[in-house]
Amino acid sequence: MLRSLSLQAKQPFLNKQMQFTLRVGSIVAILFLIGIISTTTINAVGLFAQSSTTPQEKALQEALEKERHTRNLFLGSGLGALLLAFGAAFVALRSRKEASVLKNTLDVTSKELAEASTHLASTSQQLAEASQFRFQMLNIASHELKNPLVAIVNFAELLNEPDMTPSERSVIIGQATGMAERALGLITALLESHRLEIGQVRAHIGNVSLLPVLHSVVESYRELAKHKSIIIFNEYPNPSSTEIKVKADGTMMRQVLENILSNAVKFSPFNRTILVRVLSLEAAAALEIPIRPNNQEALSQNSIKQASKRVRIEIQDEGQGVSAEDMQKMFGLFTKLSARPTGGESTTGVGLSIVKRMVESMNGRVWCESELGNGATFVVEFLAAEA
Repeated sequence: MLRSLSLQAKQPFLNKQMQFTLRVGSIVAILFLIGIISTTTINAVGLFAQSSTTPQEKALQEALEKERHTRNLFLGSGLGALLLAFGAAFVALRSRKEASVLKNTLDVTSKELAEASTHLASTSQQLAEASQFRFQMLNIASHELKNPLVAIVNFAELLNEPDMTPSERSVIIGQATGMAERALGLITALLESHRLEIGQVRAHIGNVSLLPVLHSVVESYRELAKHKSIIIFNEYPNPSSTEIKVKADGTMMRQVLENILSNAVKFSPFNRTILVRVLSLEAAAALEIPIRPNNQEALSQNSIKQASKRVRIEIQDEGQGVSAEDMQKMFGLFTKLSARPTGGESTTGVGLSIVKRMVESMNGRVWCESELGNGATFVVEFLAAEA
């Protein structure tokens, strides 16, 4: 790049040098023509003088011969200078052309080097991130899988006790099954996160009926919540009588809703409630219902207009809430927050990262609204399907 700039700076100098050379050449050419005229005149006088033999005429002839000799030297020098001038002009023109070609070549080369450098830096960054991701996966797997696997081994040894009653044996089998399911869930989450990281999972977006999927997820977790005396309330229309369609991948959407509702049950204390609501923001705008923006979006007329084209799902719990520090990192990969599950449940630190990646791959949005000690509300928005 510096070389290119240097050549650009030299171009005005080459133009001035060429103009000066051409001017010198023109002057030398004029002098050369004057010399030719002078020589012709001197030769004519010499021929006339050869017909006379007086001493004065001979002296004049010798003086003319010397003058002619001097003129010839001058003409020879002038001719050489003229050739030199035109040669210099030719070299200057050639140098200018070569400089232009060299400048273009250097410009192209500099651009290619810049692009190659950018690509190399991007590739290096991707390799570093991939290496860090694999290291984190191995670290999580080695720590999180160790405990349930050791527990399963211990339960298996206990089952060999000869004096164990059938009821005791049933309890141990149930505990071993729970540990195995915990390990399986961790492995599944790690594999899913890896597939998302390398781009193997892609959303197949279509018009999906939201309410049947959401209702199925709520019903599947209602029994699990009962073990902690948690009641799940729903504020959405009956799926059999109302249809709300969104632009989403049905399988991904189910996985997102399951993950968020599972966390609500996991982090809620005993004897609390969870509220699941659906709001068509287009209907809310028509009814002049206030629309809460996410914490990255200012509430303006433009944002309300754009929000009205979405469907919002809110899952609100009465748990421990989320601190401001945890709020900044909660959707990060392999992130564990300060809040802990209330019933001894396990957590992998990859669930919310998967949720965010999936929602964004469906052109949706997800965020959390919470204050420490006052529960949390997770909000998911999908684009409403056109009627």
